[in-house]
Parts: sequence; C-alpha cells; structure tokens
Amino acid sequence: MSFENMYSLSKELLLEVPDPDFIKDLRLSLNLSARECSKIAGLNDATIWNKYENGTRSPNKQTWTFFCLAIGKHPLFKLEKI
Repeated sequence: MSFENMYSLSKELLLEVPDPDFIKDLRLSLNLSARECSKIAGLNDATIWNKYENGTRSPNKQTWTFFCLAIGKHPLFKLEKI
C-alpha cells in the first residue's frame, strides 16, 4: 500500500471529536461509568473522562476514534477477532 493510500485511509478512519454533551449522552446510553470509559479509551484516570464531559478538556481524534472502535460505534469500521 502506498503512503498516499495509507494517508487517505487514515483520514477516513479518524473521527471528529463531538461536543461534551454528546460524549456524556453516549456514555449514559451505554450504561458505562466514567471509569469504564476511561479504561476502554486507554486513559489512566477517570477524571480525564469527566473533563471530556464537562468541556474542560477534549479527547484528541485518535483517542476518540479508538474509543468508538472499541465500543463498536465507528460509522465505517468494525473490529473483528481473528
């Protein structure tokens, strides 16, 4: 795969980060705690997730994309066991 193709694919993979209300609503709809979401997203501290929800901090695109992939909510890609 060429660099151009890889770059194009990576642009499709990365998701835009939503607003804090969406982040909180998604967590609540999944019936997850902030600690559980932090763990899924690969964060060391649940307070970071709380900051995402109250708008004092925002996840980067990579973290948000990884989280969405891990919970099965990425609009274009799904993780599969091999």
